[in-house]
This record gives sequence, C-alpha cells and structure tokens, in this order.
Amino acid sequence: MDLDTAARATGVAGLHFIAAGTYPPNPSEILTSARFSEILARFEQQFDLIIVDTPPLLAVADAAVVANLAGSTVLVMRAGAHTEGHLAAALKKLRRRKAQPFLIVGAKRLDAETCCNSRWL
Repeated sequence: MDLDTAARATGVAGLHFIAAGTYPPNPSEILTSARFSEILARFEQQFDLIIVDTPPLLAVADAAVVANLAGSTVLVMRAGAHTEGHLAAALKKLRRRKAQPFLIVGAKRLDAETCCNSRWL
C-alpha cells in the first residue's frame, strides 16, 4: 500500500491516521529498517506533528527503537500503577537511546463509557 493511501483523513481538518494493521512477527526489525526511517522522514515533510503509539516501554524494545527516531517522547504512566523504580528504569532506557523524554505522570485510565461520552472526542 502506498503512503498516500495509508494515511487516511479522519473528518477532522488536517488530522490523518494510519492503522497498525496485522501484527507482524518481527516488529523490531521493521522499526529498525531504513524503510521505516524513510517513512518518518517523508511524513515530517508532509505533516506538522507525527504521533507514533507504541507498546509499553519496559515491556518490549519497540518503544525504545521509535523513541530513538522521534523528536520527543511522551511517557504516560498510570497513577498508582507504577513505582519510582519503573519511572527510573523507563527514563534510563530512553536516555540510553538518546531520546528526548517529555513526562506525563498521573494519567487516568478511562473506561469506554467515560471515553465515548467525553467532550474530547
């Protein structure tokens, strides 16, 4: 699929979305490929802001790989679910990758009813 077809308009002016599609057997290989870097570079020219949602940073390598390519990294940690040790480990992992972390602490998980009735959607 070509990138112009993959980046779908959402109905919000200027906002496009690319779905993840099927889960590949080798996501880290894809994320470390020259092709992925080329795609991000192309999108940087086409869009003002690119957000790449990744799995949890401490769970798999994917988030650290993407953080290395990103201009900034937003680290969202759920309030009451993570220790200072988790935070320290996450920041250490980002620093090793030369990532630029921007930290949000205290995020609250929303249930489907709260989310879907929210004025933010």
